[in-house]
Amino acid sequence: MGQAGKGVCSGGRSLVSARIAEREGGRCLFLRGNSRQRKNLVNEPWQAEAQRLRADIDLVEAETEAIVLVKELAADLLLVDETKGRRVAMREGVNIISLLGVLIQAKRKASSHPCATRLRSLRESPSSASLIAGKNYREATSYLSAHQRDDFPASRRLEPNPYEYRVWDDLPPTVALLTTNTPAWIRAAYLNHVSATLQHHSSRYDSLTNVARMYAAIGQLPESREWLRTNEVALARQQVRGRRADSDEPLERYAWTNLLSSLRAMGMSETNLGKLVE
Repeated sequence: MGQAGKGVCSGGRSLVSARIAEREGGRCLFLRGNSRQRKNLVNEPWQAEAQRLRADIDLVEAETEAIVLVKELAADLLLVDETKGRRVAMREGVNIISLLGVLIQAKRKASSHPCATRLRSLRESPSSASLIAGKNYREATSYLSAHQRDDFPASRRLEPNPYEYRVWDDLPPTVALLTTNTPAWIRAAYLNHVSATLQHHSSRYDSLTNVARMYAAIGQLPESREWLRTNEVALARQQVRGRRADSDEPLERYAWTNLLSSLRAMGMSETNLGKLVE
C-alpha cells in the first residue's frame, strides 16, 4: 500500500485493505486520511456476519473479514484484487478498488502537484551542465538564477566540477559573470569551486585574461574579503599559472596587472602578492 493508499484516502476518505490482511493473519489495514491502523473485527454481530459469508461462499478468511470490516467501520472503499472477492464485495454493496486503481489515482494526484510541475519543467529544459559544456556561460547563470538550490540534488556539484580538468577553462568565465544581484546560493557555490581549485598542486588556466576577469568579479562581491582571507595562503602557494602565462602577448601582460590590482584591493598582503609573481 504505502503512499498510494494515502493518496486514495485523502480528503477524509477511508479504505480497508484485504491485501494486508492476507499477510498479517487476518488483521486488516484501515486508512483514514493520513492515519493508519491495524484492525480486527471486534463486535460480535459483525463476526457472525463474517461467518455467514464464509459459510456461503468459499472465500479466503482475510477477504471476508475485510468485506465485513468495511461495513463495521463505514469505510468508503475496499482494496481487493481477487475476482471472487470483488464479486462478493459488490454483491454486499461494498465499494471496491484494485491496487491498479490506487496506483492510477496516486499518479493523477501526484502529476497535478506543484512540485511535479516544477520537476517536469526542470527535466524538459536544458541543464546548466549542458549549457556550460556548450560554453553558454551567461545562459547557464541565468538558468540557475531562475531556480533554488533545493531544485537540484544536494549531492551533485554545479558544473564545472572543480575536480575535473576542464574547470580551468570553464570556471573563470562562469565566475566572471557573478554580481551582487546573483542569488547568494550561486555565489557561494562558485566561490567554493574556486577554493577547491586551490587545493590542486598547480593551476592550468588557459588565459590569464579570463582569470583576471574572474578575480575582478569576485572583488565586487560582498563575500570577497572574507573569501580572500580564508584562501590567501593557498592562492599564494599555488600561484596563478596558465598555459600562456609566459606569453608576451600584451593582453596577457595587462591581465597580470589587473589580477594583482584586484587581489590587492581585496586585501591580499604584499608578501603573498610577491609570491604570485615569483
